[in-house]
Amino acid sequence: MARDLCTAALVCVMPREYPLAYRKVIGPREMASFPLISFSRHQPIGALIEDAFRAASIRRVIAIEVTQSWTACALVQSGAGIAVTDGFTLLGGIPAGLTVCPFEPAPRIAGRRLLSVDRPASCYAEAFVLALLSIVQDEIETGRVGETE
Repeated sequence: MARDLCTAALVCVMPREYPLAYRKVIGPREMASFPLISFSRHQPIGALIEDAFRAASIRRVIAIEVTQSWTACALVQSGAGIAVTDGFTLLGGIPAGLTVCPFEPAPRIAGRRLLSVDRPASCYAEAFVLALLSIVQDEIETGRVGETE
């Protein structure tokens, strides 16, 4: 069983010296002529990005397909292109040499915890969940992530 914990906006990650780095927000139209590091439309985050491109009538052309946000950031850091990723990935800080701009439209993705329907959680898992919920609440209070709807 999945339970939503909080939400985060999608953001555009690029090298600091990239031509788009000066913009306050970035959308599909601005990104169209740059190599895009992105997720398959079969992943939830990829579907959100695909929908944003479709709504802007822009064909999303993926230069490099990834399955993890940190992989996308590492590829951006190496100069392979730009990426749209979840804001959760950057809660620990922005990797060296990169900058982040809000992605417009601003779809949000949920952070979830998964629970077994077949067996109860161990006491260690329960303690972890309590610690996680406390951290999530702190992040919501500081505005770094949003509440679920």
